[in-house]
Amino acid sequence: MGLSAIMLLLLFHFLGPIKPVLIFSGIKAGFIIVTLALVLLASRKRNNIAKWALILLTIAGYFFYPPKFNNFFTGGPILIGIIFTQCVGTYYLFTRDSREWFKR
Repeated sequence: MGLSAIMLLLLFHFLGPIKPVLIFSGIKAGFIIVTLALVLLASRKRNNIAKWALILLTIAGYFFYPPKFNNFFTGGPILIGIIFTQCVGTYYLFTRDSREWFKR
């Protein structure tokens, strides 16, 4: 742990202050990694907690979409496709076959 802190201090010393864009990119990358881990837990290990965490992350993600609708022609159709795909995936988590599969 101490070595990691020293490495970070050296990195900050040589790179200078971290730009907000890099921090935001790191947050997005972390969000993607957590989401993929939850998908794997839900699909491979039949973990109900991972299923509900995915649903909560999906709902929380909807709050970040409205600012991206500013220019409909550049991001709108792709964003609508992403939201539609997430809704379909969430629906399939609650079908009868899915509930039986998670109970096993």
